[in-house]
Amino acid sequence: MNQREALRETIELARANGMDNCTSDIPELDFPHLVSMYDRIIAADVTSTPFSEAKIGRWLGWAQAAVVMHGEASLEDMKALNMKWSDK
Repeated sequence: MNQREALRETIELARANGMDNCTSDIPELDFPHLVSMYDRIIAADVTSTPFSEAKIGRWLGWAQAAVVMHGEASLEDMKALNMKWSDK
């Protein structure tokens, strides 16, 4: 599965649905944190110290849970997005 692309698309979906204009009492669930997570993954790739696929998977799950929690997408939306990237 291309988890990096799944995370990138998760963030795009969140932005398209207005999550970038929302906040919560838990900053780690807010849009800027999700973008920061993605940026850190890409930065690690560039410096040749990539995160493990297991860690990226945990971060993807966190980001998708945050998007669902904010009401910007459903669990079914996340499943479909993951299926899209599962064979790439």
